[in-house]
Amino acid sequence: MSLDRKWLAGYRAIPMKRVQNLIVTTAAVLLPAAVACAQAVPDPPNIPTGQRSPVWLGYLVAFVFIAILVIATLLPSKRSREDI
Repeated sequence: MSLDRKWLAGYRAIPMKRVQNLIVTTAAVLLPAAVACAQAVPDPPNIPTGQRSPVWLGYLVAFVFIAILVIATLLPSKRSREDI
């Protein structure tokens, strides 16, 4: 018990004013860099609608990969006699 009391006696809570000053100082330091980065954002790309690939092609590729995964999962293992 005496160890806990010694630790608590030496413990001082951080004053709220110090925490507020730390937050304000950190924001003041990081704000100019954030504004500079936000202004350097490139324009969004202009994608012409004629060059987009059809959506069904993506679904077809996904279906093929899922079918391969299901077939590979259902194949019996070479250790089938050990699994019993």
